[in-house]
Amino acid sequence: MDNLTKIKISFSDLRHVEDTCKIIPYGIGMVASNTLKHFEDKIEVDLFKDPADLINYLEQTIPKIVCFSHYFWNSNLSYEFAKKIKEKSPDTIVIFGGPNYSISPDEQEAFLLSHPYIDFYVYREGEQAIVDLLKKLFEYNFDIAEIKKLQLNIPNIHYLSNGKIILGELAPRLTDLDQI
Repeated sequence: MDNLTKIKISFSDLRHVEDTCKIIPYGIGMVASNTLKHFEDKIEVDLFKDPADLINYLEQTIPKIVCFSHYFWNSNLSYEFAKKIKEKSPDTIVIFGGPNYSISPDEQEAFLLSHPYIDFYVYREGEQAIVDLLKKLFEYNFDIAEIKKLQLNIPNIHYLSNGKIILGELAPRLTDLDQI
């Protein structure tokens, strides 16, 4: 595949404008780097921390997949972006992941039911989970309706199918960081 046919994926760890923290979005950087390692000939990756940069990007293009970190300080901000993206491009796949997600399956289901613009939630470690999810997305030609209808078990991936939560089996924790 050349650059014209690569799947565009954005990873965002958004912060509020008044936030003076200038740290690099290390978490999404690790997930994006590992994803790129596995799909370098098939994907193009962009990372965002500043909402204004993401707005400018989205004015030019809508990626096939958008991924958002999910912390208590950026939960509403990220979800508002997801909502706007889905309203503009319903086929764009929205993935969330991060620690602002309950460990209770009932609360996880309630969260996903109350956030319908999220297609998939990465539970716990995301480096391998995103790779596994992307493999399924490529295999099913990015048809998330089919993936959800089949209720595929994708490790560390949660999603709704017919209003019920599908909990991918818990993947073993990474022990060798050189893998990513």
